[in-house]
Amino acid sequence: MNVSVVIPTFNKAPRLKLMLASAVCQDFNLNDAELLLVDDGSTDETNQVVAEYKNKLNLILLQENHGGRSFARNRGIAAASGKIVIFSDDDVIWKDSFLKTHYQMHQLYDSCVVHGQIRTLPFVKFFEDPASGKLYKGMDSGVSLTRLRSKCISETDISLDFEGKVHKNSNLSVTEKMINSVFTQGISSLQWLGCTGANFSVSLEDLKKVRGFDEGFGLTWGFEDFELGYRLKELGCKFLYSMEATNYHLVHFRQTLEEELKTSFDYFYSLHPQDAVKEVYEFFLGKIDEKTLFQRRM
Repeated sequence: MNVSVVIPTFNKAPRLKLMLASAVCQDFNLNDAELLLVDDGSTDETNQVVAEYKNKLNLILLQENHGGRSFARNRGIAAASGKIVIFSDDDVIWKDSFLKTHYQMHQLYDSCVVHGQIRTLPFVKFFEDPASGKLYKGMDSGVSLTRLRSKCISETDISLDFEGKVHKNSNLSVTEKMINSVFTQGISSLQWLGCTGANFSVSLEDLKKVRGFDEGFGLTWGFEDFELGYRLKELGCKFLYSMEATNYHLVHFRQTLEEELKTSFDYFYSLHPQDAVKEVYEFFLGKIDEKTLFQRRM
């Protein structure tokens, strides 16, 4: 097996279905890629989605009690048989060159971490099901649902109208623009930010050297992937950025964003009490801009 893709999932069955639909459309020999779907205690229709795609992909379901992203990703790493491990979230749509590009870049460079660009699909934020336009329970979008639902994306759209229904409705988040600038401007001291759980790859050997993700982050969302990137950077890995390994984030509503980010940062900073870590957090809070961040890190 050449490639293992680790995908943690938790109660996002409608988005997971679209992710798997994009996996089927890859310009890559799917026999050379195993998809390790780590179900982190889902209680929705995840099993039905898996059953629908079981015969279309080399899909391996690992079911666990709810332990958080680091826990789930480590279970995937432990089960991986590929030399290269690609990490994807369950709420992204892959460009058709996603798998091929990650694989090819690791053939060109030894001991590297590849960050594929993450584009954002903002119009589906309020939808529990971004294909049908079903709103999250109790959610009032405050804008015309007719306009929003025109931006919904189906499995068929992914295979037949990717450019019109996916790419044209996407943009770059502030965070992704900053990560792009880190690489284009050569800010090497911040390249560990390319280690974003929704889209990066690294060799299984290097993952084992740094012992995978730190499970001390628990159930809290935030810095667990950046923290792994920080350790891979210290290991000496070369960090690369690719626009051909792009995926598209099906944005969803998150009520406790700021609270979770603070808790996650505090743990990250306790492990690595460095100015660079603190300054990245200040950027996310809007206390400093990109220019100031880069000036401090150059």
